[in-house]
Parts: sequence; C-alpha cells; structure tokens
Amino acid sequence: MDKLELAHFHGLPKVHKVGIPLRPIIAGIHAPATLTSKFLNNLLAPIYLKVARETTFIHSIDVIKQFET
Repeated sequence: MDKLELAHFHGLPKVHKVGIPLRPIIAGIHAPATLTSKFLNNLLAPIYLKVARETTFIHSIDVIKQFET
C-alpha cells in the first residue's frame, strides 16, 4: 500500500425516520488499519467458513436451497 489517508466520515440521511437522522458511514479504504483488516480477514475467514459452513449463507440462492431440502 503506497497511499495512506485518514478515514472519511459522512452520513446518509434516513428519510424514512422522523427528524431524518443520519446513518454514520466511515470510508477507510486507504486508512492505516486496512492492511491489518485484510490480513485478519484472510486468516480468519477460512476458519470461520469451515466451522460455520452449515449456518452461513454466501449467496441468496443458498437460502432457497436450504429451505427446499
């Protein structure tokens, strides 16, 4: 990674709520913790999927197939 930036904070309005509160969004694609986050995801995702495969749905079609059986 050759570019580091502070995470950008902005909000999306919840127009369906009274007073239109904001949903906080933190965009940190170039934030310093991005590499650590990617490393941990690559390390832990295979373990999680192996342990929780029967109760984890990756695609919505998997939910339908589960209900059909």
